[in-house]
Amino acid sequence: MKSKTYREVEEKVNQALRYYELTDQFNISKLRRRVIQVKHPLDFVREIVEKARIESKVELESLVNLLMEFWVRTPRPELGNLSLMEKMKGRTIPSRYFALQELPYSSEEVEKVSFFRDFLTFLEYVEKNEVKLTQRGNLSLKDLRKIVDLFVVPISMEEKVGERIFRVRSEEELPYVQKIHILAKIMRLVRKRKSRLLICKKSKKQFDLLPRNLQFQLLWSTYWHHLNWAYFHPYGKENVAEILQDNRDYVKEVFLDLNCKFKGSWVSFSYLSKKLEKDLNLTWYDAKGVNQPHILYLEIESVLIDEFKLFGLVETKREKDEKWLSLDRLVSFRLTSLGKKVLSIM
Repeated sequence: MKSKTYREVEEKVNQALRYYELTDQFNISKLRRRVIQVKHPLDFVREIVEKARIESKVELESLVNLLMEFWVRTPRPELGNLSLMEKMKGRTIPSRYFALQELPYSSEEVEKVSFFRDFLTFLEYVEKNEVKLTQRGNLSLKDLRKIVDLFVVPISMEEKVGERIFRVRSEEELPYVQKIHILAKIMRLVRKRKSRLLICKKSKKQFDLLPRNLQFQLLWSTYWHHLNWAYFHPYGKENVAEILQDNRDYVKEVFLDLNCKFKGSWVSFSYLSKKLEKDLNLTWYDAKGVNQPHILYLEIESVLIDEFKLFGLVETKREKDEKWLSLDRLVSFRLTSLGKKVLSIM
């Protein structure tokens, strides 16, 4: 379901299609697709107006105004399912979600995802505590320790190597926590004020009204559309993370096609990585200018498989590496039930 405002506009457009005798050529679904496909609103409007039965200047103006309103209120995947109107108003949560839009997965399914549960824990901690920030905007070590102690995923603040103990000195050394922090900021659920991290009360109140599956969808959409993947994967002469994110719609289709091709069974990671390497012309050159595909495949694993697994979208199989017995390597993967459902609606 969509919000009341959008529903009213959509109904007016439906009435206009009938009035201007356009139902044989257009329907709401086709118009939504054209809004996303056409770059300029005037081209979109012209496409419909040229085929409409218009008998007066008043009718022309009425139809043009209605189509322009439809253009700015239609949700867009590239904006995380926000409309242009919502984006211009600075919203981060699409209004249509407040009408309890149905999703193909349940709240019970996403509550099993540890990263999502830790994200909610982070918000709760910020809301209930006076969180201090460093000059670089990172969480203070005191708050960082308290937060990771509450997380489902175990995170160590120190590591013993031989006789030496190495302690975490900054949030930047814990990408898991930093990713949650950045996503919360992008979603405008938290904000920095002087040397403190505060909850954004209005946005958090809106967020809390949503069922868990919609909260998860917002978190995933924010990661998929708005988080800069290269920030956490800044490697390669031609940044692989950046290329994959620019081609994320293609990447999504590859995962869904492979799931269909292998009938939901395990998919060779080698098959996936070589397909992406070929189709997207991916390379990884070392300092001597020699292409190193095996390093490229490790980066694909890090950017796609590891991140998808974080959101509970894939499960993996690993084996001991033949050359380095102390290490294991990714052999195969498959989409989880949640993964199939999430990717199918992106």
